[in-house]
Amino acid sequence: MPKKKKKPTKPQKKASRIARAKQWLPTYEGGKAVSAYRKKFHVDTACAVRELSEIGYEFKPGYVDNLLKAEAARIEQNRVKKEEKRLSEVYDNDLQDDRFYFIAGYTSGGAPYGLTWEEMGLRPYENEFGDDDEEIVCYRHYDFLSKRQQDWVNNKLREDFSRYVNTHRRLPNRGQQQRLIEKVFQSCPEGPLYYSKDFNAAYRKIIRKRENKFIREGVLPKRFTPTEIKKFFDQSVMLESERLIFRKITESDFDELAVMLRDPEVMSAWEHTFSDEEIHGWIEKQILRYRDQIVGYFAAIRKGTGELIGQMGLMWNDFNEMKALEVGYMLKLGYWGQGYAAEGATALVQYAFTVIGVNKVFASIRPENQRSIRVAERIGMIPEGSFIKQYNGKDMKHIIYTKERYRIESAVGSN
Repeated sequence: MPKKKKKPTKPQKKASRIARAKQWLPTYEGGKAVSAYRKKFHVDTACAVRELSEIGYEFKPGYVDNLLKAEAARIEQNRVKKEEKRLSEVYDNDLQDDRFYFIAGYTSGGAPYGLTWEEMGLRPYENEFGDDDEEIVCYRHYDFLSKRQQDWVNNKLREDFSRYVNTHRRLPNRGQQQRLIEKVFQSCPEGPLYYSKDFNAAYRKIIRKRENKFIREGVLPKRFTPTEIKKFFDQSVMLESERLIFRKITESDFDELAVMLRDPEVMSAWEHTFSDEEIHGWIEKQILRYRDQIVGYFAAIRKGTGELIGQMGLMWNDFNEMKALEVGYMLKLGYWGQGYAAEGATALVQYAFTVIGVNKVFASIRPENQRSIRVAERIGMIPEGSFIKQYNGKDMKHIIYTKERYRIESAVGSN
């Protein structure tokens, strides 16, 4: 009989893995090397950090410590969840456990408002002193409201949702969604309702039509599927204008970007030039934006010559707690005054309207930056207030410029 092959030992596996990693690392252009290493070589976070360091990958100062702390917190959270699950299984189907009473009475629809434990077919919990607890009445639950009462709650939830989206131009996150629901539940005319997280699924169904309406109107961006997001992330060239091509920034653009980000005149509005480490961080930030937001700063390439003349793009940013899509542009000093900024900004605004699906694009500009203000006004943007932005430890005033899609449509219709 042929001899069975011996399984490789751990040192042999590690040596083989590091050899493959040395070939893989130069080809990697993503933003999170540790996550990519873990997925490709099926190792844990600590092992990925250790082996990446061995093959010469340089981490930002403090990055490894923060990463390992986050991993430790995740492991502890999983341990707590497993322990809670184990404890819940111990009391499964135990009618005398008061935690089960809460499940039976409130979240699973075990009884409508006003029924006592006896009417539910359950006995009151007996404590260690032999005394019965006083009869407890179930809280009012959404599931047992009349049609008229449910309609009142639903309409109120839709109104508050609409008010939030119009104010902040974003969907409420989980915490904000819970606060919106609790506010309505507490203000019911017939008395407050009990809120449980089980209601979140019902809430999403209630506001879905209103959400779709905001998407059609461009108040919220389009809803992209995971397949569409992957398609955007994989493609290189994003759009073109008459003289420019816009493609995604990569690490190979470091030298060209450094020409701008180290130029005091180009960066005068920022009052700060970038170091090598900050330029690498800037590139990584754009790659993460492409992955998470579809948009970001793009490299502006001059047609014919193929030269990178600047960076222009679209970013999701907060303006006074309102989430909005912002257009930004930055060119090398030698290409100022030739109309490239206005041409690129116009193409990006159209991209925001047609591809991303918003009906309003913003720009935040320092009052001293007259060149950028002239570009914004040239492409039809108008001032709409101001705000103070914290950057590099300084309070910087910015003017908000906006352009709306309906203005373009009405102007085309009038011609």
